[in-house]
Formats: sequence, C-alpha cells, structure tokens
Amino acid sequence: MKYKIESKTLFFTLLVLYLFFILLTFFPSYDFEKNVLSPIFIFSSIFLLICFAIYYLLEFFQHYYLVKKKTLIIKKVFSKTEIPFNDIIYIDEKNIKKGVFKIYLKSHNYLTLVVDKENKLIPILKKNCKNLVLYEDLSNK
Repeated sequence: MKYKIESKTLFFTLLVLYLFFILLTFFPSYDFEKNVLSPIFIFSSIFLLICFAIYYLLEFFQHYYLVKKKTLIIKKVFSKTEIPFNDIIYIDEKNIKKGVFKIYLKSHNYLTLVVDKENKLIPILKKNCKNLVLYEDLSNK
C-alpha cells in the first residue's frame, strides 16, 4: 500500500530553509536599503524561491512510503530505500505532533520520517515489525 507524506511539514521546512538562505545573502552587508534593492539580492532571492518551489513540487509528488509484505520502501525524489521489517527495532513517536518520527534499525542507525497523510504508517509498522523493543532495552544495547 502506498502512503503519501504530509505536505504541511515539508512546506514549512522548505520555507524555513528559504528564509535562512535569503538571510545568508543579506547578512554580509549591513546597509539594509542598499542590499535589499540591489539587483544581485533580488535575483538571488527570486532564483532561490523558484528552486525551492520546484523542489517542493518534486518532493510532494515523488515522496511516498510503500508497504510490501516484508519491507518498507521509502521513495524520495532521487533515492529509494528498502527496509525489511525485521531490521526495525524501535519506533520513536516523541515528535509526532511536529510531523516526524524516527525508526531505529538493528545496525544502530536511525531514520527520521515524515508522517503520512492518513497517519496509518505507524500502526502498520508496529503490527509488522516483530523485533520491536522497549526504549530501555534500546538504550542498553
């Protein structure tokens, strides 16, 4: 089954990155009026806005989770990751209200994932992952 990501989380993340890059281009000069009205600043801000808009559209339409019988497939714009359910040992839902959650793997790595629109991925992961442990057991390993 295919699950799309939540678009609000992605939009606000890219908006913060856009504002950060605009501030980076603005920060080197302390003369506000001269810097804001300069053609370089205007061109760079419009260029960054177009780049982020294109990336947002690509990410929104190309980022999804695919649940198969024994694997979770994470498809992003330029990458595809397959994770067997047996490799997932812990699901961290602390930041679920922010729109993200983490899954910890047997290899002691973790992945931060964006919550899907229907919020059905976490219950499916809990149901299909047979090697889930408690947080105390995870911190002991």
